[in-house]
Amino acid sequence: MTPPSEYLEFLIGGSSNQEQARTNLKNANFLGNEAIWLLLPSKGEIIGRLSDKFLPWRLKPGQLRWEAHRLDGDGSVPKHPAGPSGYGDIGFQAAGVEVPEAGCWEVTYTLNDQYPLPFILRVQN
Repeated sequence: MTPPSEYLEFLIGGSSNQEQARTNLKNANFLGNEAIWLLLPSKGEIIGRLSDKFLPWRLKPGQLRWEAHRLDGDGSVPKHPAGPSGYGDIGFQAAGVEVPEAGCWEVTYTLNDQYPLPFILRVQN
């Protein structure tokens, strides 16, 4: 799937080397639906830490939330707001994911507790 052009232009515009950013984003790991788009880490992995930012883009007004549950053991992160307020109703929202320990996690972002956008994330520290 191809992310919305407004999202791509936002990401490119925030780069100090816009031509390189444009090239890099052609092979980026985007995931989205009718309400939310994310830029996920390459290969769906976080290496060396327990958190990462996914630069969410909201196509509809509302509040982002995320939750996670571990697939290879016990553990979960209950649903909570994805980042601080103050970014307007649509467009970019600073947000990320932080899990309590390394492992394989299913993370789900929602907008207004609707439009679930699940993905699998391998976390290695």
